[in-house]
Amino acid sequence: MISPLAEGGQSVVYRAWDPVLLRDVVIKKSKRRFEPGEESFSRISHEGTLLANLDHPGVVQIYDVGVDDGAPYLVLERIAGKTLQKSFEQHRPSARLLRNILMQIADAVSAVHQQGILHLDLKPENVIFTPQEECKLIDFGVAWSFREPDGPALRYSVGTTEYMAPEQCRGESGLWSPSTDVYGLGGIMHFLKTGQPPGISTCPACPLTWKSLLWEQWPFPCSLTGICRRALSLERDQRYESAADFCAALGYSRAGMK
Repeated sequence: MISPLAEGGQSVVYRAWDPVLLRDVVIKKSKRRFEPGEESFSRISHEGTLLANLDHPGVVQIYDVGVDDGAPYLVLERIAGKTLQKSFEQHRPSARLLRNILMQIADAVSAVHQQGILHLDLKPENVIFTPQEECKLIDFGVAWSFREPDGPALRYSVGTTEYMAPEQCRGESGLWSPSTDVYGLGGIMHFLKTGQPPGISTCPACPLTWKSLLWEQWPFPCSLTGICRRALSLERDQRYESAADFCAALGYSRAGMK
């Protein structure tokens, strides 16, 4: 039994039942059909290759990769829960829960980086928040392996402008690094408090135009405000260098509150 869940510009996502393993799964299928032998150049096939190399509880699992009538597809873990966008668009989490959520996401992103991969589309819609308050990072459709800079994900790379670092918005792929994803982590952090993304870009042209960051309305510890400010710096060398550094800063902040 298959039922549609969502549809994007490049793919359609379905919920399905695996009759062999007796479990719910998600099928992500390309809208585009490829000629025989060309399927490996599709974004979905590339996503499958990247996910196959990731093994972390905070990253969606991949079960299978295939081609149906020329259209590549992935069979993925179905995660019970809602996106962060849906979970918190009506209310903000407490400081303690916000920190816990962000530490989980940052730990998963750090594991992704250790495999030489940048997610490049970190946003509340791409994190599932389960009833057990666990986070799962999903949608590696625009991810990029910086160990293979000429892969298909780079040629077709897009993102969500409100959460994109300036160097990504400008298409300066030679400057993309783990700190580019750190900006996305800062964007998620900003959303969890304000319900808004950090800014609006006139991508691909810069300078960026920004919404108010509403720092004055953040009644949380100053340390959290400082972490978010640094993660959202427009200058790469002023951000945290890695997701691991971002996570470590959150851990230090937690210790300081005890």
